[in-house]
Amino acid sequence: DIPFVEKLKDVKKYLFPPKIGSDGLVMEWAEEFEDPDIHHRHMSHLFGLYPGHTITLQKTPRLCKAATQSIIKRVLELYYKAVGLHLERIIKNANLQRQNTML
Repeated sequence: DIPFVEKLKDVKKYLFPPKIGSDGLVMEWAEEFEDPDIHHRHMSHLFGLYPGHTITLQKTPRLCKAATQSIIKRVLELYYKAVGLHLERIIKNANLQRQNTML
């Protein structure tokens, strides 16, 4: 649909390009701010990496490095969220000498 494609090309100029924040990560929003919920994570700001193709090693190596750091941060947060809380419970149970039960 050619008219739709042309409309998308026109609207594209209003989108903010991906930027690297002061923390070295790809910014999730147009401006930096203190995120009140650090565990609420999405990856939409990395769309240009995949499935898009605007973040590439050839065209944007600095953005690729920032994207790598963003992914590592997400993985560590998800790991803690998934595993860390269980480990915390195990440690508490061990400290309470309740190895056969979970709090």
